[in-house]
This record gives sequence, C-alpha cells and structure tokens, in this order.
Amino acid sequence: MRLFEVLPETYFNLFSRKNRVIYADVLMALYDQYRAARFGIEYTLMRDLIEELLETRAELGVTVDVQELLIFDSDESSFRIQANAILRLLKENQWIYIETRESWVQYIVLPHYTGRVLSVFHELCEGRPVEYQKYAFSIFAALTGEEAQRRPSMALYDAREKTAEFAEELSLLANNIKHHSEQLRTKETFQGVLDHHFDEYLPAIVEKSYHRLRTSDHVSRYRQTILDTLQKWLLDDQWIARAAEDALNNEAYSLTSLEIAEEKVRQYIYEVMDTFNELDDIFTEIDKRHNKYIRASYNRLRLKTQHRSGTDTIIGEILSWIGSDESLAVIAGDYFNIQAPRQVTEKSFYTPRKPNSPFNPITHIVLPITDEIKEGFRNQFWEHMQGTITPEKTRNYVFSRMGGRTEMRIEELAPTNMEEFLHLAHIFLYSCQNGMGYHLVRTDADRILHIGSYQFSDRKVERGADDV
Repeated sequence: MRLFEVLPETYFNLFSRKNRVIYADVLMALYDQYRAARFGIEYTLMRDLIEELLETRAELGVTVDVQELLIFDSDESSFRIQANAILRLLKENQWIYIETRESWVQYIVLPHYTGRVLSVFHELCEGRPVEYQKYAFSIFAALTGEEAQRRPSMALYDAREKTAEFAEELSLLANNIKHHSEQLRTKETFQGVLDHHFDEYLPAIVEKSYHRLRTSDHVSRYRQTILDTLQKWLLDDQWIARAAEDALNNEAYSLTSLEIAEEKVRQYIYEVMDTFNELDDIFTEIDKRHNKYIRASYNRLRLKTQHRSGTDTIIGEILSWIGSDESLAVIAGDYFNIQAPRQVTEKSFYTPRKPNSPFNPITHIVLPITDEIKEGFRNQFWEHMQGTITPEKTRNYVFSRMGGRTEMRIEELAPTNMEEFLHLAHIFLYSCQNGMGYHLVRTDADRILHIGSYQFSDRKVERGADDV
C-alpha cells in the first residue's frame, strides 16, 4: 500500500502555508487533548484552547494571516473567528473529523493516521532521553518470560519488533552526530562554536543519548542471554514446530501453511540474532562519529582563536576572501599587509647554516683486573651465599631441632630472633616441596600461636618415611 492511499493528497498542504507555525502549535495542542480524551474532544473546548493560544502568540508578536483563512472582513478577525477557521481548515485537509453526538454536541475525532503522525511530531519536539536499556530489557523479558513458553510465536514477534526499534534508535543517534558535525562547519565565530557545542550537542546528544548508551544504559548485560536463548530455540526442532503452529493462529504473521510458518520463525530468530551480533560494530561506529565531532569542534575552536599574525593564516584568509562577496577596499588593509616594514638591524641579515662538527669519541681504555680484585669479588659472593637460606639449610635446621624423634610441635621452633623467624617462614614454605624429608600436619584445633612478638599457625612437624 502506498502512502497517499492511506493519507489524503492534501494532507501536508497545511505546512506549505504562511501560518504553518500557528498550525503546528494548534496540532500539538490538539494532540495533548487527544491523549487526555481519546474518544473525542468537545469542539467548544478545543476552540477555546486555540483562541487562547492565538492570543498568547499575538502578545509575542506572532500574528495570523487572516486572508489565508478566508477572513476578509476586519470585524470578523477576532481570535474566536480565527480559531473556527483553523478548525475548518483542519477538517478540509482531513486532519480531523467532526461528529455530532447526543444533545447536538459536536466532538473532534482524530483519524488513525493523524494520531500516529502527531505522535511522531510530539516525540520529535519533546526531545526526551532515549532509554536504550529499555529495549534490551523488553527483548530479554519477552524471550525468557513465561509467555514465551505459552505463546512462543507472539514472544518472538514482540522481540523482533523491539529489536527493529532498538536498531533504528541507534541509527538515528549515529546520523544525528553526523548532522551536528555538519552544522559545526557553518559556525564562523568562536562563540558560535561554543554555543553549538554546549547548548545543542551536549544536551541533545551526549546527555540524552550517547552517555546513557555507553554507561548506565549499556545493553551487554542482556545480550548474551538473548543470543543463547535464540540459539537454543534455533537448534530445537520441536520448539520451531510448536512456534510455527502458534504462528498460524497469530494474525500478525499472516501465514497460510506450516512450512511457511517455520521459515518465518527462523527468519525472525536470525534477524534478532544478527542485530545483537552487530552491536559492537554499531557502537564502534557511533564512538568514531562522536570522537570525530569532538576533534572537529576542537580544531574549529583552535582555528577561530588564532591571531592573524602568521603568514599561513593570512594566506588562508585571502583564499577565503576570494570566494566571498566582500569588496577589496574593505579588507585590503587587513589582509594584504602581510609583513610590516621594520628597521634593519644586525639580526635582519641572513645567517648561513653551519655544518656540525665531526664526532670525536673518547678513546676507550681497558683496565686489567688483578687477581686480588677477582678474589675479593669471590669472597663477597661467597659471604652472600652463606647468608641465604636454601632448602638444604632448612631441612638440616629442622632435623637438628627434631633430633632422633619422628615428630614434634611447631611451637618448639618458635623464633627468638629474626634469623630464627626467617628459618620458620622457610619451614612453612618448603614443607610442600618434594625431597625435604618432613611435612607439616594441621592440628585439630587449627589455632594461631602467639609466642613472643611472633604469631603463626599451629602445626605438627613429621619426619618423612624415607628419613625415619
């Protein structure tokens, strides 16, 4: 079905007239009343509201072209007459219907297409923040709720519709960022760039859409569950058959056979999965456009803050003047005085470049190392090795304290100085190493011992079977 098979041919003529701004305000007021009284608006009530709107606009300097409303007598140009004429114009272009009901009371009724068109207009003018997480949550609830088990085709249909709306909102965000980037190029002043960035881009894009999408309204928390559920359905032939049978009874699908229904169910599943699989690419593209706008805004500001003192800047301004309509006499004094005359000084003469002097490295002198120095390094290294604690030293320390016994309590190894504390730490460390000859066993109490200024876990030290 084509557009004007649904809408009247003169439907949009309203916005080609001189009073289109007034008509748009009247339509928004009409939509507000439509939402409050969906079964009809009293004609007199709407007329009074339009009359009040016209009075308010007149106080602000916005007047109505009465000749366009076919009002030629000045005595009939009151606001009430104008309001009636506007309602007649809306009726002629089939934006509204007027019904006469009980007691000869007239009501204004909106056709189905007018309600939807005004809903779109209202959403555009409202500029509300986009709740991206709302779409992901709705899809998640549709696919994982109880209704998905009873009416699988209806749940899939609803998920597909919400997914399409979600993808459309993301596309609108990307296109809006690009639109603001193009608008930025038209700003010729420093203040104009700042006003566009802080008064238009930040409130309309960053605060209402982009920031919410990339932070609190991120959809990753639901995406994997949605994809897993759809993948499970796609591999379940019984679920596909049950959903196809349910789809035959669903008027939203308009199907004629079970085979076509199964194909349609699989198609809807693939559409939802493809959208959620492509989210990373979509988010990346949105981030690129946002970052591109930020760079363009910064470069635009930097360009507008440059002083006209550099030769490159002045040449750029001359090229801009060539494409402008300004006269040469107006700007010649500013643009063509590229270098002001100055007094000649010693610094005015050209100084030739001097070649760099050749590099002369310092001669490397090799000093021989005597045997005494080598022996000193060996002794220093040996003393360092003597002070380190190795697994062999730890094993000998344990067995020297244990004597001929096969076990002892760890409290017998309670340290009295820092060296013994280091031994105790290595006893715990090396107890799980093979070949140590001992191991630590937890006690039933598993308590913490406090001995002196040290505390450590209570253990029992047992000799290995090979060392008994």
